[in-house]
Amino acid sequence: MKRTELDVVVLGEDLPDEGLVKGTVGTIVMIFDTPTLGYLVEFCDEEGRTIAMPALLPAQIKSYFTPGILKILLVNNNFPVANPVDPDVMAGLMRKAAPVEWDTQKRRVYEDIQRLMVNRLDYSGMFEMNRHGFNRHLRVI
Repeated sequence: MKRTELDVVVLGEDLPDEGLVKGTVGTIVMIFDTPTLGYLVEFCDEEGRTIAMPALLPAQIKSYFTPGILKILLVNNNFPVANPVDPDVMAGLMRKAAPVEWDTQKRRVYEDIQRLMVNRLDYSGMFEMNRHGFNRHLRVI
């Protein structure tokens, strides 16, 4: 499998000198062709700070996710697979992380909903028969 820069990969073995363990997720930041094929892979902590950037051989890394290997990953439980995040949980995290931006965005959504409700079309009489045939005009409430 050909890998490219910015591919997300998983470390296939422990690298104690780097403080990395098998299963750690990283990003390919550079590809080397000489003297042999290799990858410079960046590994970060939860805050996005680089903790290691070792040069690795293709045999030392695995693809983090490709549809063809999803079944293998799930069956063998080789790597953690993210569960979908509940929208309410995500909203709670966003509200805590950026309360001002959250309130502004929430206000915009409510204003959009209000605008749609005020300007919605009334389709209730669309197919009523009148003496000229079908009512062809929609009424705006």
